[in-house]
Order: sequence, then structure tokens, then C-alpha cells
Amino acid sequence: MKARHALELSETQGLDPLLAYHEWRLVPNGGPATKLVLDNIHYKNAISAAKELLGLADGGGSHPKLDVLESVATTFIAEHPASRFIVFTKYRASIASIVGRLQVVPGVVPARFVGQETKSPVDQGINRDEQQETLSRFKAGEFNALVATQAAEEGLDVPDCDLVVCYEATGSVIQSIQRQGRTGRKRAGEVVVLIANGPIDQANVMTLDRKLARLPEVYQHVRRFMSGRSAAANNTPAHTVIRDSRTRENSLP
Repeated sequence: MKARHALELSETQGLDPLLAYHEWRLVPNGGPATKLVLDNIHYKNAISAAKELLGLADGGGSHPKLDVLESVATTFIAEHPASRFIVFTKYRASIASIVGRLQVVPGVVPARFVGQETKSPVDQGINRDEQQETLSRFKAGEFNALVATQAAEEGLDVPDCDLVVCYEATGSVIQSIQRQGRTGRKRAGEVVVLIANGPIDQANVMTLDRKLARLPEVYQHVRRFMSGRSAAANNTPAHTVIRDSRTRENSLP
């Protein structure tokens, strides 16, 4: 399980999150299962290679998703300079590299949003008051990009925005709905899902597709409800067109 988690981090998130997991979760653990991983020659070689790649001056160790994210953010802010967007990631270890990349995009002012638990000395949690302050500043426009974990997916009044970027694919219908629900509330929004060309992200895409295929009636009932509600509000026939958020999938090398 520990080796699988390390593999998922390297494949879907990048080398920075992998090394953060290695240095702050595995090395201090000291348990027999962890020692088995740390003493494995293949794991040692992988960590050594990751450190070497991250040390390259040309940024060769960065995940291709960061390049696509920078491109998406650049285009979005150029077209919607007064708008906001949210980047959701499954792992807190990815947030530092995502925030760092967004900071180089002209016009983008990102903010980190995580849960209250402190994971490591370099991954401090933020308490409830700090969370509310961050959301208030995001709503006021002091930040126009929120880089968040699942802490922003439910239970908090997160302002709506015009773009949601999912840093990885998810196989959870609920999580997918919660993430996409942060955009398209008042006008048509956009959802971008970053999918690495590897088995883990691809498997999550297929899992979500299979689950959604079993729920066509739920989708149609919601559309009928929204159409009828809009018609009643406007006193017009019930043929109102509901614009959906569009999802663009970027396949990455």
C-alpha cells in the first residue's frame, strides 16, 4: 500500500509530492512495513532519480500537468481578468508546486486552502477562522485562484467561480459533483480535468464513466426539475435550455 501510494504520487502528482511523502511520512515512521519499502533497492533508486531530476536547472523534474495548468490559467485570466477559479487536488503535498507555478502567471494571485490538520512542518493546517478569512478574501477578489483539497469541496460556503480545474481524475461521483458544483451556478462555467497518460488517472476516468452510466435517470430528472423551475419563475413554457459546464480533458505524456 505504501509503495502503491508512492507510485500514485509520482504518476499523477509529480516528484515534489513524492519526495514530501518520502521525507515526512515514510522516513519518520519507523514501522516494519515502512522499513521494507525504504530498504528496497528499486525504491532507493527511484528516490535517488527523483532528487536528481528535481535538481535539474531546466525544470525537467516537474510534472507535465503543471505546464498544462499554467496554459489554462493564462488563457482564462486573459479572457476573464475579473473572474476567479479553483484548482482541486487530492493531495496536499501537491499544493506547494501548484501555487508556485500559478504565481508566475501574470494576473493570477493564488491562495492555499487546506484542512485543519498539520501534516508536517512544511505542510501546516489552517484553522476554521483562517479558512473563513481566506474564503472572504477570495470572494472579495484579493485572491483570484484557490488551490484546495477536499476541504473546499463540502461543508463550507465557497464562492462560485467560472472555472474549476481538477488536478487529477476522480473515480468518485460525489467528489466529481462537488468539485464541478463550484462553477456554473450563475452562468455557464468550465471544468478542466487534467489526466496523465498513465494507468492510475485513466482507471479513475473509466471508473467514473461506469458509475455515471448507471445514473442517466438522475441526470435527466435534475434537468427536468431545473427546466420546470426556470419556466415557472419566468412564466414561460417549459422548454428552457439549461447550459451545462463543459469538461475538457487534457491527455498528458
